[in-house]
Amino acid sequence: MAEKSINYRVSLFPFLLIVALLFSCSGKVQYTYNVPEKTNDGWETAEPGEVDVDSEKINHLIRDILNRKFINIDSVLLVKNEKLILEEYFGEYDRSKLHELHSVSKSITSILIGIAIDKQMIPGVDTKAYTFFPEYKGTHWIDEKYNINLKHILIMSAGIDWDERTKSLNDRDNDIVGLIYSDDWIKYVLNKKVIEPPGLRYNYSGGLNILLGGVIKNTSGLYADKFADQYLFGPLGIVNYSWHRHSDGTINTQGGLSLTPRDMAKIGYLLLNDGKWKGRQIISKEWIDESTKGYIDIGSYDYGYQWYRGGIEANRREFEAYWAWGRGGQFIFVFPTLELVAVFTSNPYDNKAGLFRPFRMLKKYILPAMLSK
Repeated sequence: MAEKSINYRVSLFPFLLIVALLFSCSGKVQYTYNVPEKTNDGWETAEPGEVDVDSEKINHLIRDILNRKFINIDSVLLVKNEKLILEEYFGEYDRSKLHELHSVSKSITSILIGIAIDKQMIPGVDTKAYTFFPEYKGTHWIDEKYNINLKHILIMSAGIDWDERTKSLNDRDNDIVGLIYSDDWIKYVLNKKVIEPPGLRYNYSGGLNILLGGVIKNTSGLYADKFADQYLFGPLGIVNYSWHRHSDGTINTQGGLSLTPRDMAKIGYLLLNDGKWKGRQIISKEWIDESTKGYIDIGSYDYGYQWYRGGIEANRREFEAYWAWGRGGQFIFVFPTLELVAVFTSNPYDNKAGLFRPFRMLKKYILPAMLSK
């Protein structure tokens, strides 16, 4: 019995040591910062202090996440002055695991449209939408030659009869649900009637983004996933990704992409760096400037070509930003004047408050950390 008792105490000691390291006297989880690992994915890394960022404010944020002041957070990454300075994962997530982006997919699809315009595959944003889909004769858009152009689709102001926000996602009358269950996604959208002048009003529509994927396919000959692989992901060194495909081959460009957070940060940095990665021009600065403007008022923010834009306040100062915004709290934020990219991933399901937590984290911790030095 004595021998067994000694062995029990010895085996318990490492556990008690770990507990002592993890918890302070108040019982809160502690946090020790580690510089993001430099891998072969192209990122340069640095400590916050090396780029004039207040590390204690960043550490405070991560401690508060670990102590569940912010719940359902899966990752937080920061890029400052071209360097990855923070990379933290929570729960089951780590660097190698893909994360569902949901509507962040829309913003990346907008980049693909810009690349196609840069390469003169698409004439421009004033091109009438019906001209891209001659194979869909018999639908309202094509037969009636609706006065909807590519820009109307990009800023979600096509004026069509579409309801994605007032009905539950369990309701087949919700148009995004109706689209997903339809045999032909593009036909479903092209059969929606115009009920108000295009360009008049913002009306959130994932179906319009599905059309953007169709425009890419019909002008380049490549489905959106293959187009992205050749012209965007490949040049960025993004090899680990997943994009949901409908049974007819259509790519779910409005919400079906999964990336790692480090690769999400590459997307943000590409735009911050005027379309260049490692000296290579992937997309034109002109398209970035055009697509991230605010064209239409959606309440608290403006909307560009599938990008949100607005001011975010911290320490009584307002900082202009644009961002990709996905269900449950998936974000890529770009702050041009701060040379900052912030990436957040979260649990996308049953997590409505997740849509707003990253704004709180930016205002209370991240933006003040940029202003302290």
